[in-house]
Amino acid sequence: MKRLILLLIILFVRVFSYAQYDFLKESLNSISSAPSYLVIKVKSPSYEGEAVINSNYFYFYYREIVKKNKPLKREKYCKLVYCDIKQGRNFIVSDNDLIKYHFNKIIVNDSILDIAKKGINFFINTYFYAEILKPLSSLNEPFDFYTIVKVLFDTGIQTGIDCLSGDYCIQDLRFYTNDGIFVIPPEYKDSGSVPSDRK
Repeated sequence: MKRLILLLIILFVRVFSYAQYDFLKESLNSISSAPSYLVIKVKSPSYEGEAVINSNYFYFYYREIVKKNKPLKREKYCKLVYCDIKQGRNFIVSDNDLIKYHFNKIIVNDSILDIAKKGINFFINTYFYAEILKPLSSLNEPFDFYTIVKVLFDTGIQTGIDCLSGDYCIQDLRFYTNDGIFVIPPEYKDSGSVPSDRK
């Protein structure tokens, strides 16, 4: 009985710590020298599907195109975009704006998805040195940056650009100890396959 109660407490703590960190809200708040990556649905004359964009560029797009340069406080922006992304909104984008705001089309690489099916722990160890993406020259595995971003975004892990090195990295605070050491949290260890689509 004591073991069951202890197991339930551990499970509750894990679920609670996971729920406390909303990676999408944190990603939207990263409008800075270390922007996070977002995966959003877009529709343009030449492309309809998912695209990767960093939070700085998306903020400029949203403010200038969606809100037509009306004043937009950051808190209001985050709430509006959070709901839009969660609900799977298709953002209407012109072909010129795809280029101007750096929307990067995702053409999913099945080989990378096969690696993701082995678990997020395995996936991170395959493509990252701790929190930093390995250089392309050191990888024996297939490499497609936007598929890697999509896998981590769909898994609920905040990623972006390191403000010091400019490298792609895992920004998610759950992956760091209080001393700043990178660790994979229990909820992502041996987690099996990652979801193919956001909920």
